[in-house]
Amino acid sequence: MTEAGMVAKIGVNSAGVAVSLNLLRSLADGQNVGMPVHILLRLMLEAPGYTAACELVTLAPAAGSSCITVAGAQGEVVSFEVTPGQCRRDQRRRWCAGPYESLYRRVDPRRESPPDPLSTSVERYARARALLEAQRGNIGVVTLQEILRDRVGAPRCISRRPDMRLHPVDRGESVCGIVIEVERGLMHVAPGVPSDTAFEAVQL
Repeated sequence: MTEAGMVAKIGVNSAGVAVSLNLLRSLADGQNVGMPVHILLRLMLEAPGYTAACELVTLAPAAGSSCITVAGAQGEVVSFEVTPGQCRRDQRRRWCAGPYESLYRRVDPRRESPPDPLSTSVERYARARALLEAQRGNIGVVTLQEILRDRVGAPRCISRRPDMRLHPVDRGESVCGIVIEVERGLMHVAPGVPSDTAFEAVQL
């Protein structure tokens, strides 16, 4: 999956490597030249295995902030939070649904990238985590799709429509919703704001 005009960057490859992305915002973004996340994700999708994909994260400094989640066919999963000048690895969460809460609060304050005031990561992550905990032991594709459609707390919610009160440059939105069944090479894609768009199964 990708937006028009960009290299395909979110998906699963024939080696059983799945890659996904949640954008983060920090005041350090765009201050220096760095690796565009779209290129990094594409390189990871072309990796021959899970370990090789993970090793690419530190190939070059990042230009902006992102959470990159990598999964393997044997059940491996890790999230990397990359910001300009640093990278954090988080293997504590086995489920990666919805937005990602920045780890910046746990980074050395002398090196941290402060969050952008418009960031909605904290509340969206808390909502996704609560929904996952409520369904513990009964989480499947449909459950994950419903979480990605959640509108509680709008406009600072999981499934985000553009907030027309903000300047056009600052109007964040959910461009799609994706659930990946890595071992089956199957993606379930909502090509638009998930609460407004049906999920379609795409066999790779």
